[in-house]
Amino acid sequence: MKAIIVYDSEYGNTHDVAEAIAAALSHYETVQLLAVPDATNIDWQGVKLLIVGGPTQWRGVSERMHTWLDALPPGSLTGIHAAAFDTRYHGMKLLTGAAAPPIAKRLKELGAEVLLPPESFYVVDAQGPLANGELERASRWALLTPAGVQEE
Repeated sequence: MKAIIVYDSEYGNTHDVAEAIAAALSHYETVQLLAVPDATNIDWQGVKLLIVGGPTQWRGVSERMHTWLDALPPGSLTGIHAAAFDTRYHGMKLLTGAAAPPIAKRLKELGAEVLLPPESFYVVDAQGPLANGELERASRWALLTPAGVQEE
């Protein structure tokens, strides 16, 4: 079985979070890490877990991520577990916005079973860096996914 992580990153912060998640999961799964421009023609055969993340831009999903999600065919994620994350300023979502909740909603619409609440990882400024401890927190969050669950 394998896991796929698809991410968009403007300044490298979301890429760093995606890499931390991939490193944590690689102990349990074969992990494929793909930037949005490279995430075309994915072979979904054998995929057990899809994690999708991007930066919060204009209080929501980046244009590249939105375009990628909209290009996925209806029902294409049926039978796949999923999780969503974003990077954003620390603060109330009402003020900062967050990309992860609409990403998770779209994953559900495409048939995925989203098993974790959407998660945010925080940056200290628009261009970064990530706040202290966020990469470690991303690694711990990854281990909450079903990647390590054994097939019955």
